[in-house]
Formats: sequence, C-alpha cells, structure tokens
Amino acid sequence: MWSWLSENHGAVSALASCMTLVVWLLYFQLLYLGFRNTQRASILISIAGGPQLASECILANLSREPVYVEAVAISIEGEGGASVRSLSDLQMDATRADVRSGAMQGPLGSGEMLLLGSFRDLLLRAECEQSGDIRFTLTAIAIYSGGDRLVAAEREFLLRGDCLRSTSLEARQLRSWRDRKRLRHLLRRSAVIDRASAH
Repeated sequence: MWSWLSENHGAVSALASCMTLVVWLLYFQLLYLGFRNTQRASILISIAGGPQLASECILANLSREPVYVEAVAISIEGEGGASVRSLSDLQMDATRADVRSGAMQGPLGSGEMLLLGSFRDLLLRAECEQSGDIRFTLTAIAIYSGGDRLVAAEREFLLRGDCLRSTSLEARQLRSWRDRKRLRHLLRRSAVIDRASAH
C-alpha cells in the first residue's frame, strides 16, 4: 500500500487537490444560495375566511427586511373584456382602522401583514361590472429595503357566483428584470386609466 502511494504520489496529490476544490466550491455555493435567499423579497397574498367573496384579502411580508408597498393593482378578465386598475391610486377607504389598509400603501415590516379588505370590496373599488365567471389577478408592488429595488408578487383568482378560489397554491414572486419591466408598465398603464376615469 505504502509503496503504491509512493509510486503514485503525484496522481494521489492531484486527486486530493481536485476533491478539496470540489468541496470548497460546494461550500461556497451553499453560502451563496443562503445569502441570496436572505436578500430575496417574499410577499404573500392570501384568502382569510374561506372561498367566498366576503373573505378578507391578506398581504404579508415574509422577507427578512421591510418593504414599502407602492401599489396594489387588479387585472380583471371576464365576458366584458379585460381591465386593469391600481387600487392604491383610488380614494382612500376611511373606514379602515389602519391607514395603510385604507390607502393600500405604506411600509410593512418583516413578518407583518396588511388587511386589504374583502374581495367583494376590492372588486367594487375596481368598479368591476363583469358578469359570469370572473378571473382576476392581484399584484402587490413594493420597494424592498434589503436591496432598494422593485419587487412584487401576483396571485390569480377565479370567481364563480359567490365561490372564490385561487388558481395557484401560492403567490408568484416577480423578481426578474423582465418582471420589473412589466411592473413599471403596469403601474404606468393603471395610473393613466385612473386619471382618465377621474375626468
């Protein structure tokens, strides 16, 4: 055994160096993934109270750092076509105890949640006049203090009669450059529509 090691010392040394390099690369990969996950924003959009229109819509910040909710937009699709509105640009709901809930804007700490109102109220605020089955998407757009960048989450819902359900298990996190470009377009588009409807 020792004689074989002596004869193949160079090859064994090279193999050991390669294995050490692989271990360090895996270690740094795990460190990087852990760091990246702590820097990523995670926003929850959920139903509280069962699959019905009277249920409350919850917006929660599951990130390690606070976020500032810039806007909550709703895109509605139905028999009458499609429409998009920024609920945050409408008149504030003064009946809400939390100013952030009434304005649908403001800072949200890590682990903190915001009650946006019932889904019926959200559709009424969006002046939804659709009939039949309604498919709508809620998009929460925020600034993440951990990276000072635009982040968002969106979740699609389907309304049949008074029965409300989500078409996905969880909100989809929008983090890519393409997503951020679409979010800016959505903000501009909804703001233009709201200004036009106000006149």
